[in-house]
Amino acid sequence: MVHSTEILNARHIGIRDLKIHLSEKLRSRRPLVITEHGKPKKIILSYQDTVEMFEMIEELRDNALHKLVRLSRSSPIHKAIDVSAVFGKIRSQRKTA
Repeated sequence: MVHSTEILNARHIGIRDLKIHLSEKLRSRRPLVITEHGKPKKIILSYQDTVEMFEMIEELRDNALHKLVRLSRSSPIHKAIDVSAVFGKIRSQRKTA
């Protein structure tokens, strides 16, 4: 997972240099800041990091999921919650709402 400090400290590369070294830069898993005239314009993140960020954003918007996380954190380990069943209930509640 990429963190904000990794993005803030990411290597900057100009558009012209990116065009020349595109395949090499895309193989890296590290974030890359694309600049135009020295000013940051775009960020390239790995697919996995992007998916994880969108999942985190979705989780932050989901009140039912917040309740589930609080419940699972307070639950003793030997009484683990079947997360797939809970997610199924949440999805079915969303469909009926």
